[in-house]
Amino acid sequence: MDLSQTMSAQTPIRNVVIYGNSPKFITIIKALFPGAHITLLSWRTSESEAILILSKSPIPADLLVVCGYDYGSYGMSKNLYLDHNVYRILAICKMITNDATRIIYIDTLSTNKAWTHSRYFYAKKLLGQELKIAFPQTQALPIPTVFDQQRQIGMQGGILSKLAAKALIHLGIIPTIDLEQLQDRIEDSIQSPGNRLDSSPMIRPILINIPRSQLIDRALRILLG
Repeated sequence: MDLSQTMSAQTPIRNVVIYGNSPKFITIIKALFPGAHITLLSWRTSESEAILILSKSPIPADLLVVCGYDYGSYGMSKNLYLDHNVYRILAICKMITNDATRIIYIDTLSTNKAWTHSRYFYAKKLLGQELKIAFPQTQALPIPTVFDQQRQIGMQGGILSKLAAKALIHLGIIPTIDLEQLQDRIEDSIQSPGNRLDSSPMIRPILINIPRSQLIDRALRILLG
């Protein structure tokens, strides 16, 4: 479906920036906006590299899709890990947008806890809060783990991490959706302004200053929150 043809004449989406490396999101956005100019921006792009890439693109964008995480940051110091996943991202988003830019933030599912031991969970929630402050028009789209057509999980990590994740999915501990459901959610999010980020209290981090592997971080999130 070409969403660019269904949006109102007052809010056409001709220029899109996808900030993140995930093939599934890139494929879906290209399918929804086949006639749009789409710029791909790697999550690990530095500010100077972003300036170069964006100088060749129609900026500000009509739509910005933020959908990434630096999986190499688990073993970094706290300052570097937060810079790679929150503060550098915000600085580059400011190069891409103005007040009229639609922003879709691909978030992780929330829990009923006000704290977390997980670097991944904390960074995703902190980025969401910072996006809300900097860009009030941001819409959050929390999604579970995604299956592709071959029933493979769209999850980063090594063999042990993926095997553990598959076992938890089989036990019903990790929720999932398929690619068709994901596309429907993204389409609904773009068409509806009703799911903007709220000003809920920030998640309190516990021991996130300690570097760890992705497998340990995922285990801490599942076992301790």
